[in-house]
Amino acid sequence: STTNARPKPARTPTEPVDALSDKATTAFVRRVLCAHHVPSDDKGRRPALDELLPPLTSSNDVDLQLYAIIAVIIKDFVYAWYAKITPDHAFVDSVLQIIAHCTRALEQRVRNVDLEALLLDELPALLEQHFDAHRLAHRCSHADALAPDPRHIYHTLHPHPALDPVPASPDQLLAQQEHEAAWRQLLVQGVLAVLLPTEDLDNACLRALVGEIVAEMIIGGAVGSKMAEPWFLWEAVEKVAEALQQRKEKGEEELDKEKATSRLEQFGLLSARSEKQQPEAWRSWVFWSAGFWSVCQILFVAFSILRSVVLAGLAAPGLGGRGEWASQPVPVVSMRAWTLAGVVLEMDGRMPWTAGMLGLAQWAVMRGPGRVGDTNGPLDKLLSHHLRARLLDPAHLPPALRALRASLFPNNAPGAPRPPPPTKTEAAATRARAAKALLAALPPVVRRLVFGRGRLGGWDVGTAASNGGGADAEAMQADVEALLDVFGDAYLNKHLVFGIVELVVARLMPEL
Repeated sequence: STTNARPKPARTPTEPVDALSDKATTAFVRRVLCAHHVPSDDKGRRPALDELLPPLTSSNDVDLQLYAIIAVIIKDFVYAWYAKITPDHAFVDSVLQIIAHCTRALEQRVRNVDLEALLLDELPALLEQHFDAHRLAHRCSHADALAPDPRHIYHTLHPHPALDPVPASPDQLLAQQEHEAAWRQLLVQGVLAVLLPTEDLDNACLRALVGEIVAEMIIGGAVGSKMAEPWFLWEAVEKVAEALQQRKEKGEEELDKEKATSRLEQFGLLSARSEKQQPEAWRSWVFWSAGFWSVCQILFVAFSILRSVVLAGLAAPGLGGRGEWASQPVPVVSMRAWTLAGVVLEMDGRMPWTAGMLGLAQWAVMRGPGRVGDTNGPLDKLLSHHLRARLLDPAHLPPALRALRASLFPNNAPGAPRPPPPTKTEAAATRARAAKALLAALPPVVRRLVFGRGRLGGWDVGTAASNGGGADAEAMQADVEALLDVFGDAYLNKHLVFGIVELVVARLMPEL
């Protein structure tokens, strides 16, 4: 007798594993940091990560992303030499305990920081200083053939001990790198002295190792070497612009679906037949009917806006005062985040009347009748409440850490630091892609209003815009590329990045 052979199941194609997914991230952390733990208990239950590792923060989602970053650093910086000495994991566990103590202490300090002022006032002020100093340095250097290099002018305007002297020769470059390394060590050792308890601070070996990891791999390798590169900043702008473009396209698609059937057809006032097939009297009636419904819609929208403003004004006094989070709160309306957009786009030169009108409106809100925009005024409380509820929502932190990990450690490995584009053509292509994505993310009206007129660096955009659509698009592209050129020098970008690091440390640890 013959037996029927069992058919082999068809092989299903394996889907590529996303290294950033929670499942892959958890497996990676277990493999690196929990390999010496027992895989399961007596009942066969696999313990969770929070049972094996010390908590870093009060959120498990944030801890997962932070432990993924720590696992990359431990795997490539500690295990590379420690595993050759001994397989014992006690030393690594001690390092994790120190890091966990630092992160928990930082979380407590973050709760006492005025994040609104830090993110919307102080950090935008640093960006404004960078833009103004960069443009002034290049303008002065190009105006006179005997003028010093733009780097010297910028460093004179905003000196930093870690970036002195200006690397104009190999000897000066070596001296500047030594100063930068010394600055990193001083900064990290000061932070550890504030955060660590006495018993951990007395352990010179662990303190030196943790300080070396933070100073060299995080601040030196990731922040100073990678995040200050022009290509990194341009690619970040491109990714943000593409995300905004996708969101805008998704909203337009939903709006088109909603408008597929007109209001008149929904209520039976207009048949699905073409308007051209209807008599003249019918088309006239449809025209006046559509106009009537449009007026009703405009009145309804105006009433809704007025109602929202009145309700918001009535609810504002019941919101908590900003003195609970800051000793001397800055009014939200007067924060530098609102003027940063004008500085980036050079609104004073492009559209001075617009900048003047916005400044007058700001003054009226701050000093006008009722002072509704002053500190703890109705408008100030309302804006502060919505900023804390949306912008400062802790739920945004895990995705932000995931995106940061994808940029700094792709595929859960640091890899070799990517050098800047070797040729000017490749650098221009990277900047052009970012400019194109940024233009595509803007509404057409805003794009033509801002970039369709004015001058930038001697380029008369208004003249180019009048020559035709192609010339207008090329002029806009060149205009945005010139704006993005403020990130074109890694040495100048380090002034900005190091300034941000020092500002954050000063707000978290004012005793330093």
